[in-house]
Amino acid sequence: FTPRSVINIKTYIGQYSRLDFNVLQFIDGNQKYGLSMNFYAENSLIPMIKLRGNISDVIMRNFKPGLSFLRVLGLNQMMSISANYENLNLMPRYNTNYPLRNISYNYLSATYDYKINSVDTKYFPDKGTISNISVSTSKLFSAHINNESSETVYTTSSPGVFSFGGFYTIYGNVKHYFSPSKKLTFSLGADALYITKSDSIASQNNFYLLGGIESLNKRSVAMVGFNSNEIPVKKMAGIKSEIDIELFTNIHLNLMADFFAIQEADRDNGYSFLSGYGIGVGYMSVIGPFKIGLMRGNYKQEVFFRQTKGYISFGYNF
Repeated sequence: FTPRSVINIKTYIGQYSRLDFNVLQFIDGNQKYGLSMNFYAENSLIPMIKLRGNISDVIMRNFKPGLSFLRVLGLNQMMSISANYENLNLMPRYNTNYPLRNISYNYLSATYDYKINSVDTKYFPDKGTISNISVSTSKLFSAHINNESSETVYTTSSPGVFSFGGFYTIYGNVKHYFSPSKKLTFSLGADALYITKSDSIASQNNFYLLGGIESLNKRSVAMVGFNSNEIPVKKMAGIKSEIDIELFTNIHLNLMADFFAIQEADRDNGYSFLSGYGIGVGYMSVIGPFKIGLMRGNYKQEVFFRQTKGYISFGYNF
């Protein structure tokens, strides 16, 4: 709409939907400094989580508007400082004697991000690096528990079971691609997460979600061998590896293996060790990448899902 402005709209339409809307206005002639207004919304499934003593699958609805100041550092690097309001709703789908409809959280966050993206193509790259370091501080200012017959509002003056102290989140990831030959590509990566003051599962606003071959939302971290968003975590560190063999033009064979140490969201101390591996076939079509394969995850606390799982992914992601 104006010189040096960019508008991006990305969406998934379906039962579990996402919308990412961003307006960017560069404020200098060299397009190095910019102001951004963004809005993110999602309706996602958490396959299994413990919520107020009950284990169930939960629908997570998230609304997150915000403002950012960004600085472009060369061709492949960018840093940004942002302020966001977030409304997070968790709606369990179990039927118990405790008729919980949803728990809602409202909080403010300030975040610093530093990103690098030098890959030659987004899907099935041959070389380059993708990296992101994010440091944020957040503070819960209100929460709601909605039962079938009543709704209770909690604030700093009447906290109830919620933790209203501020907390910090540090998350980083890196993945590097290199090709020793034209048809063969290796990738190595790592992820790390640390959240402070995650001492109570009642404060479900400070957690990430581990699992899946791709990240599905701003809280999720991919790990082969597990369902998307399967394991809520508050601390983790892991390494990832993948071999990509281009069998024919735009047809790829992928071999994957990951290893993570995690502290689950409902755990106060100690760590679990997870490993996962998989094999898949990918095709880069004119309407997006297609992936299909089998994977297996090893996790002592996985009692609700099979160790061996299949996956299908079709279309562009964000």
